[in-house]
Amino acid sequence: MEDKNQNKNHSELSAEIAYVFFKSNDIFLKKDILENILHSIKAHSYSNNITPKTIEAKSLSDADKLDAIGAIGLYRTIGYTPRNNGNLDNVIEHIEKKILNLKDQLYFEESREIAYTRHKFIQEFYNQILQFHQKKAHSFRYGMNFGRKYKAHTVLIFKYSKNIL
Repeated sequence: MEDKNQNKNHSELSAEIAYVFFKSNDIFLKKDILENILHSIKAHSYSNNITPKTIEAKSLSDADKLDAIGAIGLYRTIGYTPRNNGNLDNVIEHIEKKILNLKDQLYFEESREIAYTRHKFIQEFYNQILQFHQKKAHSFRYGMNFGRKYKAHTVLIFKYSKNIL
């Protein structure tokens, strides 16, 4: 039997968990405050496509996006992808479709300032990994072996993460 929560967005599940937590621990909140908390949790997710309406929801949304931009976000992407049977193509696609676009979806000026440096890091990594990936594809067509250079992208991540963290 398939778990009914398996296809739910993590932010929807988190909002449900928060609601149950408040109720089971006899934490009584005014209806508008509880709705704001649950809305903030649901709206923070990039993939949930809910527009944050309150300052709290916008703050959480920005914090989540800032977490995904830069060395830590890249580390998470690269760590998550192979565990889910992904490969370098999937990492590149995730960077292109999501991570490189996050800076344009921030609500606060201070968030955009923080994102600027992190985005530059991601863009530089993306340019280099794309260039490497194109060389790797070229090498397979012509029988060259880039095995040692393939491992270099991991070293590249740690080299750049020292500058960001």
